[in-house]
Amino acid sequence: MTGRSQPTLFLDIDGVLHPSLATADQYFCRMPLLVEAMTDLDIAVVISSSWRFHHQWEALIAPFPRTIQSKFVGCTGPAMAGSNARFREISAYVRQRRIRRWCALDDSQFEFPNYCPELIICDGAYGLTTRETGLLRDWVNHHG
Repeated sequence: MTGRSQPTLFLDIDGVLHPSLATADQYFCRMPLLVEAMTDLDIAVVISSSWRFHHQWEALIAPFPRTIQSKFVGCTGPAMAGSNARFREISAYVRQRRIRRWCALDDSQFEFPNYCPELIICDGAYGLTTRETGLLRDWVNHHG
């Protein structure tokens, strides 16, 4: 197995697709920005959010439009405790599947090392903005 050559996005939900303290009626309010950014990108998406522990796969991807659902390929594995936990969860997934190029959209800087060039950080108070979607598109176009 030579590994996945397609760029892979590790996607958090809370603080990215809606503000981290969103009410249920605000869930996925930032989704249109993600859809617009991803529609024509050749990218695989892995859910790295803690939502993966509370929702079955079908329910997890159901909020995403069908136009991008085919890009979703899985979820990271078991939760890890301690420093840089999300980064270590992603790293385990990357190693196991021999992914060559990846980035993460996340709002939890503390879940990653101080220097993590793969991280596109969102402000959890707002969620995804055009700044982060621009960075994602630039990253894919540079690494695709």
